[in-house]
Amino acid sequence: MRFERLIAAVVLSSACLCLSVVAAQAEGGGTGREPLPTTPDFTVNCPQGFLAVVHTTFNKEYGMTFNARDGSARSVITGALLITVTGNGETLAFNNSGTGTFYFAAEDGLVSVVGSGPNGYIPPDLSGLFIYYGRIVIDPNTGLVVAHEGTVTDVCALLS
Repeated sequence: MRFERLIAAVVLSSACLCLSVVAAQAEGGGTGREPLPTTPDFTVNCPQGFLAVVHTTFNKEYGMTFNARDGSARSVITGALLITVTGNGETLAFNNSGTGTFYFAAEDGLVSVVGSGPNGYIPPDLSGLFIYYGRIVIDPNTGLVVAHEGTVTDVCALLS
């Protein structure tokens, strides 16, 4: 399922971590501001040969869905999210509060994802961890970053 690949691709982006919440809002038509749940710790495989554990230290993110007359929807995630990443004997803290927007097309149900950093990104194969500062566009079918503007920080490289 393309949503599962998308979730794996942007595990740090709270917008993607909470895709099921956003999708439910889009289907249900609600436009209320909903708090997003904190995800459990998870592990990524750094290409430098060690594991890194990502932990949410502060989560005050919210989602809102806006439905258009044509049946399409836009879900926006805003708020504050702070994370720590531990690996290779080091611990780093990051602000991961970038806005994320999901666009649900009416005619074919396709989802577009656009974030404006800082947003964390993990490739679908869990082979690294990156923080994007600026605009990021993710293909929901592959879970890969297809475009970005701004800078990228390779967290695994910082931990090595």
